[in-house]
Amino acid sequence: DKQNGKTSKASNLASKAMSGIGKAAKTAFKVAAVGAAAAATGIGVITKQALDAYSSYEQLKGGVETLFKDSAGTVLADAQRAYREAGVSANSYMETVTSFSASLINSLGGLSFPKKLLASLFQSVTTRTAGFFTIPQEALKPTTILVCLFLMFIGGSSISTAGGIKTSTAALLFLSARSTIAGTSHVDVFHKRIPHETIKKALAVTIVSLFVLLTMTVLLYELEGGSMLDIIFEAVSAIATVGLSRNLTGSLHLPSKLIVILMMYLGRIGPISMAVIIGKRQKKALISYPTEDITVG
Repeated sequence: DKQNGKTSKASNLASKAMSGIGKAAKTAFKVAAVGAAAAATGIGVITKQALDAYSSYEQLKGGVETLFKDSAGTVLADAQRAYREAGVSANSYMETVTSFSASLINSLGGLSFPKKLLASLFQSVTTRTAGFFTIPQEALKPTTILVCLFLMFIGGSSISTAGGIKTSTAALLFLSARSTIAGTSHVDVFHKRIPHETIKKALAVTIVSLFVLLTMTVLLYELEGGSMLDIIFEAVSAIATVGLSRNLTGSLHLPSKLIVILMMYLGRIGPISMAVIIGKRQKKALISYPTEDITVG
């Protein structure tokens, strides 16, 4: 009897244990089911958000391509780097850029002719050395950019804080070319004769500036790639100490930024220092060589 009682108790304990295991298994199954449902819901929400974000991205991308045309690639590349460098999503970046640029372009388009003329005049003046702008530079047409490059490279007047090779240097080159075409042996202007040494200084400043500009432009393009027009605009703006950019400066890598800094220093002190050095190093030739005519052109 005692043995039967012990067996009955053991059987009851085993039954209770199995019942507990069954309840635990049911609870675990319910928890797993709830977790799977929650995960499925979360995945669905994430998928919907991703699809909505991608749809917005494609719409904003189309707006950028329509607004900026040839420069759209630069804006899209900046948008891709916006989150990594500033924590701003590509969609937010493109939305901000397109809305700002569109408002400026629309405001210019709605101006009267005198106000358009004033905006164009301001653009021509700011390319000399000011650095301010009322029109996004990346929205300008290539022909307008070429004119801006020409104005930036010439810069302002001599003995001023403006950059570039200076207006007097460009004027001397033009007058020298005019006198050569006219067949005169001297450069005369306003009843005054310009010394040949001054013409040589102007030519030396221009050639050296062009050489530095070409070298730095090639380096920038090899480091950054992208639009050559944007790279040239960046280089000319730096060497002429203008301060304008086609939305490229902020996206440059460190080596390219160092090149831009170097160009700004060279553009600021280079032409002036070179003109002073040339002026001080005038030496009287001890030997006179025979003249040799060379075919030009």
